[in-house]
Amino acid sequence: MALRSSVNLLAICLLYQLRTSNCFSWDDCSAAHEPVTFKEISIGQDPVKLPGTLQYQVSMHLSSPLSSMTAEVTLYKKFLFWWRIPCFDSSICQFDVCELSTSMCPFNSGLISSSGEMKLLRPSMSRILLNGYYSATIILKSFETKVGCANIYFNIRA
Repeated sequence: MALRSSVNLLAICLLYQLRTSNCFSWDDCSAAHEPVTFKEISIGQDPVKLPGTLQYQVSMHLSSPLSSMTAEVTLYKKFLFWWRIPCFDSSICQFDVCELSTSMCPFNSGLISSSGEMKLLRPSMSRILLNGYYSATIILKSFETKVGCANIYFNIRA
């Protein structure tokens, strides 16, 4: 009886995993009082291929000007549940937003957009472990104060 219950629970978990594994998507997780609201985030390829070049486009609205902005990224991988994982590369887990697009700094209030590309390396790990569904929580800060947030969901294929 216990074995049957375990098999049923495993089947339910696997079906849930399949049902919730989607393509690229995102949502804005900024608090109402924070000045940054994300309007659009897109990438050039889904799934993301490693190694490769990732093209991106981001649009956001700033309710007040900001002289600088940094991004702190936390990565998660989905395997039945979301598991926090270490960064593959420290340069993609904390970076100065101004370095991505120098024409945007300082950030004036209103709608701003940026597009570009990033070179992505393939971490030295098994493809079986690397391939899968990921999420990234991006916390934007200005002088150590949180100013905005976005959650991004994507697939990786190596």
